[in-house]
Amino acid sequence: MLEFISRRVFLQLAAVFAAPSRPAPVSAQSIQPQSSRWTGTVLQADEGEHLVSGRRRAPMRIKVDSRKAVGATMSMVISEVAAGASIPIHLHRHEDELIFIHTGSGVVTLGDRKVPSSAGAMLYAPRGVWHGIENTGSDLLTWCAIWSPPGFEQFFRETGVAPGFTGAGPTPDQIAESARKYGMVFRDPA
Repeated sequence: MLEFISRRVFLQLAAVFAAPSRPAPVSAQSIQPQSSRWTGTVLQADEGEHLVSGRRRAPMRIKVDSRKAVGATMSMVISEVAAGASIPIHLHRHEDELIFIHTGSGVVTLGDRKVPSSAGAMLYAPRGVWHGIENTGSDLLTWCAIWSPPGFEQFFRETGVAPGFTGAGPTPDQIAESARKYGMVFRDPA
């Protein structure tokens, strides 16, 4: 069973998770003057790029964006899963994923295990491992996901639309193509 962890422990895990396994080679191109180097950010709950995205058409915010956070070793989004809905079971070919459940309850899939989970639970899915979350509760399940290396958040930007957008948005085939582009495989195709 996934254990409850404090936000402090979650942040410590995220720091370890994001640490590079070996130093990157130094080249003239990788050295940036201090004035142009990304030095971090502080975003409030209502800040970050707001999208409705993915197969679930769920609201989310990109909090750490690899396009803006040049040199960051992780990316991050926050989102939600409505009661009765799910994050489809999938795997990532290029990234490890860490998910922290802020509110709500459900069943987390990790590999062939199904684990009842609630607020404070954490899921760590190394690249290549099936994972997903089903909201089996009656309340909204809110979560935060961190990927390392960064870049997967671009899938949500590519498949997302602005909240309130009334057009058609990406087709299921376009979403499937974006998933392939970013190395995500759904266990059960839509």
